[in-house]
Amino acid sequence: MEVTQVLHRVCENVLKDPSVSEKVLVNRAKGMILCGAIFKATKADESDAERRELEALVAEAAAGKSKAKELRKKAMEERHKAALAARAKGNAKPTASSSAGPSGSTPAPNPIAPKSETSEV
Repeated sequence: MEVTQVLHRVCENVLKDPSVSEKVLVNRAKGMILCGAIFKATKADESDAERRELEALVAEAAAGKSKAKELRKKAMEERHKAALAARAKGNAKPTASSSAGPSGSTPAPNPIAPKSETSEV
């Protein structure tokens, strides 16, 4: 919901409350006019660059995009590339009798081998 829609609903509820007298409703309306005037007269204290950055972040969040998510994805891709490069570097001298598993870095476990008694806790 947009801020203006929420504000409009709040104002309607405050100004059309059937449980209070007309005098109270008039006082509420005067108070809302005063609050609006104060709000309009308030000057932003951040610079234009800060304001644009904040607006961009809000717009990005509203669009469902997250820069942090994009950065995490990029970092994960970079780690994956680095791991692949490390594997390639580590496997530069393959041997014919290598017992390496599918990843090429450690031997594959034997699914038929019995478990050792010391590993059970």
